[in-house]
Amino acid sequence: MSEPTKKLRVLVVDDELLILGVFRRMLGRDYDVLTAASAEQGLALLEAEQCDVVISDTNLGAGMRGPKFLGLVRNRWPAMARVIMSGGDQAVAYAAREDGLAHVFLPKPWGPNGIQEAIVTARAKAE
Repeated sequence: MSEPTKKLRVLVVDDELLILGVFRRMLGRDYDVLTAASAEQGLALLEAEQCDVVISDTNLGAGMRGPKFLGLVRNRWPAMARVIMSGGDQAVAYAAREDGLAHVFLPKPWGPNGIQEAIVTARAKAE
């Protein structure tokens, strides 16, 4: 009897709770989805949990922006796949990708196929 395939664990960081709920619903069947409403919560989860992919919005509200958060993730967990998403700060998201802070830029609006593609591409680039 073979062991069940382990789901990839994806952490989504966004200050909009509605967006976090959408990600849980859209990805919950295929992935183990963790969510955080701030960069600080995201870092705490990454310290406590093994994650395969982190998806961060460019705007995380008060405290820290997405590129800085992903830079900290890159420094602490360099092999982790990193995705930055944005609807309004596309120049910031492109710069984060070009600077190596993120493997993939996921523009809003996105659908399930776009998210899945971003996760797969980010994992391939992180390897």
